[in-house]
Amino acid sequence: MDRTADVVIVGGGIIGVSIAYHLAKKRAGAIVLLEKGMLGEGSTGYCAGGIRTQYSTDINIRFALESIQVFEHFEEEFGVDPEFHQDGYCFLAATENEMRMFGQNVELQRTYDIEVELLEPEEIGRRWPYLSIDDIQGGTFGPRDGYAGPHEALQGMAQHARGLGARLILGTEVIGLEVKDGRIVAVK
Repeated sequence: MDRTADVVIVGGGIIGVSIAYHLAKKRAGAIVLLEKGMLGEGSTGYCAGGIRTQYSTDINIRFALESIQVFEHFEEEFGVDPEFHQDGYCFLAATENEMRMFGQNVELQRTYDIEVELLEPEEIGRRWPYLSIDDIQGGTFGPRDGYAGPHEALQGMAQHARGLGARLILGTEVIGLEVKDGRIVAVK
């Protein structure tokens, strides 16, 4: 086990591994990731791999746009095909209030040049005739949204993080932090 590090990352899901990879790519010093079990055995292992741009806050939209770009070029960068399918996401509004919120979200999303449509129930029924539209107020559709394989993405990033010098240590649970003068000085 390394006794010192410039960066210690706790958790070996897709977010922790991505952070390790990107910091190693930027040569941010000695990077150690600690995972109490195996990589991806937490929420990453249970997720459906959804990747979308339809969010309601600036920060989530900016993160999502970065993520979409990573996944659109994932195989080129990581040598692994994460099976990224951009089939689009359709969100449905059950109430007038939800539909108003969707309208506000679409306005915000369009300020980031996100291709997104605000749809009336009739249009949803035409595009997806197998959906019952009797109880909806409308919806949104983002054609760039999609899904990818979480395991493939995690393993591709982990392999490249290691290749760039990051240490990914499994089976090691973090049980505490030692803080001195407002700074973390040790990870237990």
